[in-house]
Amino acid sequence: MENKLAPKDSLAIIEAVINERKKRYEENGVFLIFWGILVALAGICQFIMLQMKFYPYKSGYVWLFTMVPGFLFTFFWKMREGIKKSKNPNRTEDWSDFVWLVTGLLAFVSMFVINNTHYITLSISLPFCIASLGLAMRLKSMLWVITSIISLVLAYSSVFFRGIYQPMFMAAISILLFAVPGIRLYLNHKKRNNV
Repeated sequence: MENKLAPKDSLAIIEAVINERKKRYEENGVFLIFWGILVALAGICQFIMLQMKFYPYKSGYVWLFTMVPGFLFTFFWKMREGIKKSKNPNRTEDWSDFVWLVTGLLAFVSMFVINNTHYITLSISLPFCIASLGLAMRLKSMLWVITSIISLVLAYSSVFFRGIYQPMFMAAISILLFAVPGIRLYLNHKKRNNV
């Protein structure tokens, strides 16, 4: 005889998977906070350099000196975390790290492809906005859905502003996409674990 899952059991399994993903993201809310603050700081520093005319043609190096170390830190941390998890036979596969990696690579490549400063924020932010919106909907995080939608609107509206303001748009988008939801997820994790 075939064992068929009752609809109630199927919903329970789906709910358990969603809760497991939420728990994982709550624990990793620190990475969202880290990237939100790092990108915001880089954007603010570049804006100040452009505004004060302090080596304005070299202001883009701010991104190089913040994003590369941030990527390396995240890469090695995730590798270490992956080694720990590989020893756990009950672990479930999660493709969200792969989604973030592909999104970051897409944004990185578009930074070199787009030559117009009016479209740079849109081209870099758009993949992150879409990935964040998808993951937020998957996790059923209404705050993250709302901040992702606002970030999409900011990314598209950045086209209408001069190049000097593009770094500030990036800073605002990173705070909305990463820092605010990261803080919320981290606080939920602390509250759930009574820490």
